[in-house]
Amino acid sequence: TAKDANNSTVTDYAGTITVDTNGTATAISWAKKTGNGSFTDGGSGSDTATYTFVSSDNGQCVLTVTDTKTETINISVSGGGKSDDDTEGNLIINPGAIDHFIITHDGSATAGVADNVTITAYDTYSNTKTDYTGTITVDTNGTATAISWALVTGGGTFTDGGASVDTATYAYASGDNGAVTLSISDTKTESIDIDVSGDSKTDDDSEGNLVVSPASLDHFVVTHDGSATAGV
Repeated sequence: TAKDANNSTVTDYAGTITVDTNGTATAISWAKKTGNGSFTDGGSGSDTATYTFVSSDNGQCVLTVTDTKTETINISVSGGGKSDDDTEGNLIINPGAIDHFIITHDGSATAGVADNVTITAYDTYSNTKTDYTGTITVDTNGTATAISWALVTGGGTFTDGGASVDTATYAYASGDNGAVTLSISDTKTESIDIDVSGDSKTDDDSEGNLVVSPASLDHFVVTHDGSATAGV
């Protein structure tokens, strides 16, 4: 809204303004919602736009801003050598709806030794969904009877699937900021893929397999057929 020195709306304002932000330029776009004047978005890679008021706008237009990045931005306006009074405060961009999960681990483990696995919730724009409070199920394609899970960090509710089951569930708490770390222990040497599902979403399968190597030497096993012939 255009204002004069006494804070009255300048209803006959017909100048051109430029809107700008201090946010991530490549993530921001503008559109016109109301106004009879000429609007131009700055285009891809720019967080600016221009609008030329006409008399029928009565000194006011409404634009919309879309930001695909979770961040806090300040919006600025300039036109005719004047600027906004910066009284509006910042605009806080929160994450969108849950879109997928990402699993991270170090790629290798030792049989019988717990290895950490972190599961993070993301929106469609790959922002961490810091407000996620849904329930996930972790699973593997490994030997179910050899695998168990435990909670390492996280304020939510964890439940291991129990003996002979390689699954576990976790309900995120608001203080988790969208991430939880579990540990997996596998007593069998094998290469396993870990999967996560929750709220009809799954992990992006970008983490690669977890290769479980044998533990340190414990004993030897002797094998024979149980019978022999003298001298042979």
